[in-house]
Order: sequence, then C-alpha cells, then structure tokens
Amino acid sequence: MVASTCLVKKDFDCAINTSKGIISKAGEQTKPRTYKVLAYAYVGKGDTASAKEYIDQYFAKGKEEDLVPQDYILKGQIYGNNDPNVVYDSYVKAAQMDSVYESKMKTIQDGIDWAKAKNNKILEGQLRLLQSANKKTPNPADAFFTGLAFYQGADYKRADSLFKLYIASFPDSLYGHYYDARANLALDTTLSVEPYLTNMVNGFRKTLDIAVNNKEKFKNQAIASSQFLAAIYNNTKKNRDSAIYFLQKGLEFDPANTTLTDFLKELQKPAGKPAKGTPGKPTGSTKPDAAAVKSTASKN
Repeated sequence: MVASTCLVKKDFDCAINTSKGIISKAGEQTKPRTYKVLAYAYVGKGDTASAKEYIDQYFAKGKEEDLVPQDYILKGQIYGNNDPNVVYDSYVKAAQMDSVYESKMKTIQDGIDWAKAKNNKILEGQLRLLQSANKKTPNPADAFFTGLAFYQGADYKRADSLFKLYIASFPDSLYGHYYDARANLALDTTLSVEPYLTNMVNGFRKTLDIAVNNKEKFKNQAIASSQFLAAIYNNTKKNRDSAIYFLQKGLEFDPANTTLTDFLKELQKPAGKPAKGTPGKPTGSTKPDAAAVKSTASKN
C-alpha cells in the first residue's frame, strides 16, 4: 500500500525503494502487483530499460485472469522504443479485453495518440485500421487518414490501397486523388513503370480538374501536379505539347511561379533545340487540411 501511495503521488523513488524492500523480504512470495508498481515507477522516471525487467516479471508471475487492459498498454509502451510490434499487439489485446465500447475506442485512440507523439507513422496506421474495424458505424473518410499515416511512414502500397478506397467513396475530394498520385510517384520515381505511371497521370490530372473550383485553397497541390505532369509528358511520353499545356495550367494558379515559367521557356524554344532540365521540386505546403477532408467527407 505504501508503494502504491508513493506512485499515486508521483514520488517514483519512494515507490521503487519501497517495492524493492518488499521483494528483498518476501522473495518468491512477492505479490505480482509489486512488480507492476516498479514498472510504473520506472516509466514515470523515463527509464523504460529498467521497467522492462519488472513488467516481464509481472506478466510471468501474475495470473492471466487478473490482468487488465492497462497492463498490456503499459507493457507495449515499455517495449515501444525497441519493438513497435509489441506496442500494436498490446493495444489489440487491451481492446479485445474491453467489453465496453466507449472505453475500448478510447484505448485505441490513446494508442493512436501515443504513436503520433512518437512519430511512428506505421504504428499509427495499423492502429487506425484497428479503430476502423471496431467502429459501430464505419466512416469511409477514415481511409484517407489511415492512408496518409502509411504514406508518411513510407508504406506506399498500403497508402495507395487506402487512398483508392477513399476515392471510391469521395470521388470529388481533391486530397484522395493528389495523395494517391504521390504514393504512386514514390513507388516509381522513374516515371515509367506501370501501373504507377497511369495512376500518377490520372491522379494529378484529377487534382488539377478539382483545384479550379478553389484556386487559392488548392494552389500548392495544383502547381505540384502541373510540374509532375509536365515532367511525365516531356521526359517519358515525349509529348512536348502536352507538357507545355500542363505548365500553362499550373500558371493559372500562380502566374509568377518562376519554376513553371523557366521550364515553359525551355519547352517553347524553336524545334531542334532540346529543352533542358525538368520542373523543380514543388514548393509550398501540400499537406491536407484535416478539417477540410472531414468537411468534404461529410458533404458527400
């Protein structure tokens, strides 16, 4: 009881010293809870390496029927820096144990928030999939945010699948088309391999089509799309006229964009003078506005 009181007061040294004193006296008769208190105390001090020894002993000595969801979450967070799979498995187990819908969903959301805080995008994506699978009412918009997590974690194939799922539900949302094109670009930076090339062209063209409805809001996505399309048509498809067309489309959003104008000048040189270079790296933020994505989803 004393060790637990110390833990509640966040006096972690007190909790550690008291618990170790109990173990030294009780030996093998030590109650499993004492090891859990030690694990929590070391986590409180930021020492997950020391906490690992005690959470392992807690699980080894405790009875399965006495374990609660938070025990698995604690274990996952202790192992988190070294083995993200343990974190995911821990949240899955914790969610399975919880029969109350609201607390089950809170547990999964806490896991998503933990993954985001650790910048572990793959784990975030996996937990978002778990969250979607457990929702009473599925939300098709979830596919975008899950896909975005995998995209940011460089799992481009899973991102591509989820963006396509989102597009099927919200075909008029620019973000699905744009990020699906970017995922396919990441899968084929040579701009030449199918089906990635066709997916890129379709996604970037659709982005431009939708962006005209709000040129200021979607300016950065439109300019980036025009640059990629110009590069594809000039370098891969050897279609200079189409490359010029897409650069001109981009300039409709930002007439002063020097990257577009410089490349356009190269392409408009007299026949026989090859254009030099390709459009530069897109500038400006193309990150999706979460509120905008949700708003788009709610309107469709």
